[in-house]
Amino acid sequence: MAYQGIPIESLSQSEIRAEREVDAEALNAEFDERGVDDAKALGPLKGSARITRSGPDIFVIGNFEAKVELSCVRCLENFRHDVSGEFHLDLTKEPLGFEDEPGEVELSEAELEVEYIEGDLLELEPILIEQLILALPDYPACPKGCELTCPRCGKAMNADTCGCEDKEVDPRFAALKGFNVKKQ
Repeated sequence: MAYQGIPIESLSQSEIRAEREVDAEALNAEFDERGVDDAKALGPLKGSARITRSGPDIFVIGNFEAKVELSCVRCLENFRHDVSGEFHLDLTKEPLGFEDEPGEVELSEAELEVEYIEGDLLELEPILIEQLILALPDYPACPKGCELTCPRCGKAMNADTCGCEDKEVDPRFAALKGFNVKKQ
């Protein structure tokens, strides 16, 4: 996918502001490519960033927002979710120095916070997509709360009850049926 890149050589110590938008179709293609199966873009991903450069280091401070459809992990119903966030990235054009060393290399905390950027263009769209994916909830649940599905008939319990009676007691817990706890 071709993105509108910012030439790195044009970046200076003065701040550059950039705004980008990724349409829903391209965003859904990225979700498919990256294996994000439980999210669907309902509209464009919009983002903006302030970009500065100091020597080989590039600093990107930005924000994003998007509307997505997620599947609830409890009731399996789809729901709309507004995702937004802010990010701060430290990128560098210079190799960090350990790429050619064989074997394991221990990285310092500072080295873990810097990402090496290759090429002559800084593309904001992939950064925005990555930040959106990182901001998606690990276990999406209906925003107003939901009930689980009925274990007998599989009906979602959000709208109403299913009518299944719960008179059967698991034989492993039958001995606890008459157990009473006295409060002191």
